[in-house]
Amino acid sequence: MKITKSERFAFLGCLFFGIIAHGYMLANNFQYHDDAGFYGVGAGFGLGRGSNYLISIILKVIFGGELISVPLFNGFLAILILSLVSLMIIRIIKLNNIFFALMTGGIIAVFPSLTSVLGYRFMAYTYALGYLCAAFGVYLVTDEQKSLSFKKLFASKI
Repeated sequence: MKITKSERFAFLGCLFFGIIAHGYMLANNFQYHDDAGFYGVGAGFGLGRGSNYLISIILKVIFGGELISVPLFNGFLAILILSLVSLMIIRIIKLNNIFFALMTGGIIAVFPSLTSVLGYRFMAYTYALGYLCAAFGVYLVTDEQKSLSFKKLFASKI
């Protein structure tokens, strides 16, 4: 499916406002709470943090090891995923106004719950993936063409 102009503006707006709003916090790492002692994958699947283990595989490839604290990478990855969420929201509500699409991306980037989650940057992308899964679920249910095949799949299991 082609990305429309309003979806592109929502994506770029979320990136822009996210970097402007959270740039100082991303560039200046204050060690506190879990991040101060976070020198591994954070117990991985044992504590329900399976996505930390999956991201540690990416960290091994990019940085050569996983025993590092990378708050800039984690925060930017969270903002990037939330930009995808804003794109999906614009697609779900079929918004064609560029200004409102841009503001939707901006609101998602500076929403207070995101700001509090970015305080714990080593888990921020995990919560962003949760937002993305929720938006994708709503998209599957609301899209007319995909919804029919989605409903048929679950209707055949009942």
